[in-house]
Amino acid sequence: MKLSQLIREKAKKNPKIIVLPEGEEPRMIKAAETIIKEGFASLILLGREESIKSKAQELGVELPNEIKIINPKDSEKLKEYAESYYQLRKNKGISSDEAYQLLENPL
Repeated sequence: MKLSQLIREKAKKNPKIIVLPEGEEPRMIKAAETIIKEGFASLILLGREESIKSKAQELGVELPNEIKIINPKDSEKLKEYAESYYQLRKNKGISSDEAYQLLENPL
């Protein structure tokens, strides 16, 4: 058995949740379709839902309903995540405002 097949089989036996932060990128949309079809993991795509669905349609990619799409800018947990990130990075010199801005505009 090839190494890639071995990895696939192992992933199918113990699927994880994968978050793809560049959810509007064509390569991420294609990867999402493959991952779900193969049953490797549950997926969360980060980005604007309308944009992701539009690009998927342009690419001829069918995004299954199991894929969760979250727009970080609209997330009710953005402040909570920013605070957690700040707590993790404050010793490195990041401010609370910088943490919020980084999470609001991750790229």
